[in-house]
Amino acid sequence: MPSLSHAPWGAAAAVVTLGWGAGYLLWQPDPPGEFGAYFDLELPKVTLALGGPLAGVAGLLLGREGVLRSAGHAVLALTCLVLAYLASFAFFGGFCLDPGEACITTWPSRLAELGAAVACLAAGWIVHGCAGRFRNRST
Repeated sequence: MPSLSHAPWGAAAAVVTLGWGAGYLLWQPDPPGEFGAYFDLELPKVTLALGGPLAGVAGLLLGREGVLRSAGHAVLALTCLVLAYLASFAFFGGFCLDPGEACITTWPSRLAELGAAVACLAAGWIVHGCAGRFRNRST
């Protein structure tokens, strides 16, 4: 009976957080000045729509044994990369050309994106735990 290891999920959360931080360094958002800031929830919605199902499938597969468990690690790695990539765009608000344009995301929207990505991983971890308990009870 394999144990429900938390390490892969913790590592995935760390990589997603690093991706979010890399987005800050990459896009280097300026404080609102001549350009306006806006609150945006579109990226967190996309993150939940893509990352949630991927993390859920990873959790289901990681709750199995053998080849399916190995496939679960591959799906978790894919989920981690997708979520880290999406999280890096939390700081991108668009390209400002004219003064007065709103092209800087606010900190609440940036934190909402990180929260959405971590919530996807948390949901996958919960599915993993439930799948492992169900498998152990049925044998």
